[in-house]
Amino acid sequence: MLIQLMIASSITKQISHYKAAIAQGDLASNYWWLGISYALNENLVEADNAWLTPLANVADEETISQLTADLGNTLLIAAQQQTDLHNYPGALILREYFQQLNSNHLENILQLILLTDCCTQLHPDQILEWQLAEAIAEAEEINQPLLAAAFSKMLGVICRENISQVLNCLQYSDRADELLSVLLVRAFGTGFPFLTGTSVAEYCLEMFPQHLGLMHFLSITYPRLNRYTDSAKMAQRYYEGCVSDVEKVRGYYLWTRALFEASDFEQIAAIMPAYRSLMDKILQNPPLDIDLENCKSIISSTGFFPYLQDAPAENHDYQNRAGRLYQTCLKLELAGLKTPHLAEPKHPKKLGTLRIGYIGGTLCSHSVGWLSRWLWQYHDQNKFEVFTYNVNISEHNSFNAKWFANKSVANYYLNNNSAEIANLIRQDQIDILVDIDSITSSITYEVMARRAAPIQVTWLGWDASGCPEIDYYIADLRVLPAAAQSYYSEKIWRLPQTYLAVDGFEVGMATVSRSSLGIPPNAVIYFSAQKGYKLNATNVLAQMQIVQQVPNSYLLVKTRMDEDTALRLYQSLAAEVGLEWSRIRFLGEDPDEITHRANLQIADVVLDTFPYNGATTTLETLWLGIPIVTTIGEQFAARNSYTFMTCAGITEGIGNSIAEYIEWGIRLGNDQTLRQKITTKLLAARWTSPLWNAHNFTQEMEKAYQQMWFFHRA
Repeated sequence: MLIQLMIASSITKQISHYKAAIAQGDLASNYWWLGISYALNENLVEADNAWLTPLANVADEETISQLTADLGNTLLIAAQQQTDLHNYPGALILREYFQQLNSNHLENILQLILLTDCCTQLHPDQILEWQLAEAIAEAEEINQPLLAAAFSKMLGVICRENISQVLNCLQYSDRADELLSVLLVRAFGTGFPFLTGTSVAEYCLEMFPQHLGLMHFLSITYPRLNRYTDSAKMAQRYYEGCVSDVEKVRGYYLWTRALFEASDFEQIAAIMPAYRSLMDKILQNPPLDIDLENCKSIISSTGFFPYLQDAPAENHDYQNRAGRLYQTCLKLELAGLKTPHLAEPKHPKKLGTLRIGYIGGTLCSHSVGWLSRWLWQYHDQNKFEVFTYNVNISEHNSFNAKWFANKSVANYYLNNNSAEIANLIRQDQIDILVDIDSITSSITYEVMARRAAPIQVTWLGWDASGCPEIDYYIADLRVLPAAAQSYYSEKIWRLPQTYLAVDGFEVGMATVSRSSLGIPPNAVIYFSAQKGYKLNATNVLAQMQIVQQVPNSYLLVKTRMDEDTALRLYQSLAAEVGLEWSRIRFLGEDPDEITHRANLQIADVVLDTFPYNGATTTLETLWLGIPIVTTIGEQFAARNSYTFMTCAGITEGIGNSIAEYIEWGIRLGNDQTLRQKITTKLLAARWTSPLWNAHNFTQEMEKAYQQMWFFHRA
């Protein structure tokens, strides 16, 4: 307010000054500044009169043109003065007047965009009215930083009418890559009220057909629109645009990811040998231009392997080598950086307690969130102080608030800056940091690689990551075979009963029924509910053989994969075993987890996947008392159902091969008495099995933490 009063007082003095100057000498410049003073005082009629006076008695066009140009230059000088004084509304008024004199002056239009966004609200019609694209096309010189700043503001008001006006600016910018990055970040949010980020990126790709960033964005965005085939094609285009081996690693990763989303197993099998060969080449002899981002692509790529083969020693060898390479690159990057000073701890530590930090991006309505929540409820707060580090989870997430926030000494909502997160964890003096995401989150992996706590552990979210800075991987006596330690870089810490326990699951109201699906009430229903990553032709074929050999049986499939690909896969395999297509049903996605569990109860038998079993789905199936058929393998992902079923007290349905899987499936389908026996055992186990006693499980975890700390301090 004080600044406004000072400006107003100054303007009043200026008006008096220029009036006196005009009385002494009729100079045009005095009229220009008098009009500017009136305009800044919002006396627009007097401003117009002052500016028109020197022009009123001039007849020849040359003089009028000179005077008009002089007025324009004076307006620009005055507008800049007001900007320097932070009087942005005044600067906006003067530039709007200048726009009337010179409508195609590019720099003024760009300044108008910035000032309008600052003072009021930029509107799409204004961009059209100012004819920005035409001004850019005619400009002899472009102020690139100003164009970049204005472009960033314009992103917020993109609509169908001005899309070309805004995006065509990119063709004239020497910072197109930078601006496209800003655009793509906005595309993930609410920056485009009338157009999706995908449409904007597609428009830009027409202008920049070789732009890898746009291809990457589109490939990872298309699956959200169920455009799986388009995603795979765009990823292949990205790969084909890569030149160096380092670039090709990222290209292969993107392509493989897209193919998994599309469940195109044939194409995955076709490109995987070359991909592995390239990874071997880089891991054996890393190129000089390898960096952390490309190392992360290699690490993330190893996450595909358990879906393709049950070969844990080979798969972990890739993970461990990739982890060591990442660590080497990280050390080189940090070598020249001074470690920032850490502030005093935010929270006083209670004497005799251990500080346990949990970090991940899945403590929400996600499988990991549903399964891990009980640990927070039962932690002994007299002995353990729990800190929760949520990565890329909204602070308004109701699930997180209900189950995690209120049970933590501190519950943080963090961004993607791994260095800042690691420093925060050190500042909180965490004793044991527990990674719940493993390689499914690159940010979590980066934090663990920075050694944010004295003891670092991986639990639950996935198999071990192979990061050299992880000390322990929490398992149990069954989920990993005895020989597993030989290929794990982490020390396997085996809990005595189970590596996971929950107190059950909430169940909602069913939205599907036999009658709604046209299935007879006395039919046997087999159910398969796994994401497309976990499906493969061998496993689906086995399921088809089971259904084909059990009279009056049906297969319900609920998965997220490309519809055309799914139909081709299932139709071809059904024909191969002679199964009528009418005995297969595809279910859509459920609105939430509690509805999914309610609908799961339609199943008589649940058919698991191999070599990557279900985990959350298996636990839900067991809790509901439904028989399940699985195959035991060697890797963690191929032993989840086995360990959970055994812990729940049943061995019926556990096969050691695909042949036994088929045998169990047929037997359970034909033997209603056996199914009922299993259901009775499972429901009774709710009261006796360690699998359903999260309180005791938490005590086992706490005992493990205490022992880890004891060995660390010894």
